[in-house]
Amino acid sequence: MNNSVEQGGTYGYCNRTSTPQYAVWWEMYPINAVQGVFHISAGDMITASVNYVAPQFVITVKDVTTGKSFTQRETCDPVSATRPR
Repeated sequence: MNNSVEQGGTYGYCNRTSTPQYAVWWEMYPINAVQGVFHISAGDMITASVNYVAPQFVITVKDVTTGKSFTQRETCDPVSATRPR
Protein backbone atom coordinates (compact mmCIF):
# COMPACT_ATOMS: atom_id res chain seq x y z
CA MET A 1 0.00 0.00 0.00
CA ASN A 2 1.19 3.53 -0.70
CA ASN A 3 0.03 6.94 0.45
CA SER A 4 -0.62 8.48 -2.94
CA VAL A 5 -3.93 10.02 -4.01
CA GLU A 6 -4.84 10.23 -7.70
CA GLN A 7 -7.99 12.20 -8.38
CA GLY A 8 -9.81 14.57 -10.67
CA GLY A 9 -13.11 16.40 -10.50
CA THR A 10 -14.75 19.80 -10.21
CA TYR A 11 -14.82 22.58 -7.66
CA GLY A 12 -16.73 25.79 -7.09
CA TYR A 13 -15.53 29.01 -5.51
CA CYS A 14 -16.53 32.65 -5.28
CA ASN A 15 -14.26 35.22 -6.89
CA ARG A 16 -13.52 38.64 -5.39
CA THR A 17 -16.93 39.94 -6.46
CA SER A 18 -18.67 36.91 -4.88
CA THR A 19 -19.59 35.56 -8.32
CA PRO A 20 -19.57 31.75 -8.33
CA GLN A 21 -16.95 30.16 -10.60
CA TYR A 22 -16.60 26.45 -11.41
CA ALA A 23 -13.63 24.55 -12.79
CA VAL A 24 -12.18 21.11 -13.57
CA TRP A 25 -9.11 20.04 -11.58
CA TRP A 26 -6.73 17.14 -11.03
CA GLU A 27 -4.28 16.16 -8.32
CA MET A 28 -1.54 13.59 -7.85
CA TYR A 29 -0.77 13.87 -4.14
CA PRO A 30 1.92 14.02 -2.76
CA ILE A 31 3.64 14.81 -6.07
CA ASN A 32 1.60 17.96 -6.74
CA ALA A 33 -1.27 19.96 -5.32
CA VAL A 34 -4.63 20.55 -6.99
CA GLN A 35 -4.19 21.84 -10.56
CA GLY A 36 -7.01 23.83 -12.14
CA VAL A 37 -7.58 23.01 -15.81
CA PHE A 38 -10.58 24.78 -17.37
CA HIS A 39 -13.76 26.56 -16.33
CA ILE A 40 -17.18 24.95 -16.55
CA SER A 41 -20.73 26.22 -16.03
CA ALA A 42 -23.19 25.44 -13.27
CA GLY A 43 -25.42 22.57 -14.36
CA ASP A 44 -22.91 21.02 -16.79
CA MET A 45 -22.81 17.21 -16.75
CA ILE A 46 -19.32 16.00 -15.80
CA THR A 47 -17.68 12.57 -15.87
CA ALA A 48 -14.38 11.74 -14.20
CA SER A 49 -12.21 8.65 -13.98
CA VAL A 50 -8.82 7.51 -12.75
CA ASN A 51 -7.32 4.36 -14.24
CA TYR A 52 -3.99 2.67 -13.72
CA VAL A 53 -2.30 1.78 -17.00
CA ALA A 54 1.13 0.58 -15.89
CA PRO A 55 3.25 2.44 -15.09
CA GLN A 56 0.98 5.51 -15.12
CA PHE A 57 -2.27 6.76 -13.67
CA VAL A 58 -4.60 8.25 -16.27
CA ILE A 59 -6.85 10.99 -14.86
CA THR A 60 -9.68 12.08 -17.18
CA VAL A 61 -12.38 14.69 -16.58
CA LYS A 62 -14.92 15.52 -19.28
CA ASP A 63 -17.60 18.18 -19.51
CA VAL A 64 -20.23 16.12 -21.34
CA THR A 65 -22.35 19.23 -21.88
CA THR A 66 -19.70 21.11 -23.90
CA GLY A 67 -17.55 18.17 -25.03
CA LYS A 68 -14.41 19.70 -23.53
CA SER A 69 -12.16 17.18 -21.79
CA PHE A 70 -8.85 16.84 -20.04
CA THR A 71 -6.54 13.85 -19.61
CA GLN A 72 -3.41 13.79 -17.48
CA ARG A 73 -0.98 10.88 -17.38
CA GLU A 74 1.30 10.73 -14.36
CA THR A 75 3.71 8.16 -13.00
CA CYS A 76 3.49 7.85 -9.24
CA ASP A 77 6.86 8.31 -7.56
CA PRO A 78 7.05 5.29 -5.22
CA VAL A 79 9.58 7.00 -2.92
CA SER A 80 7.53 10.13 -2.23
CA ALA A 81 4.24 8.22 -2.21
CA THR A 82 5.37 5.98 0.66
CA ARG A 83 6.76 8.73 2.90
CA PRO A 84 4.72 9.29 6.07
CA ARG A 85 2.56 12.43 5.97
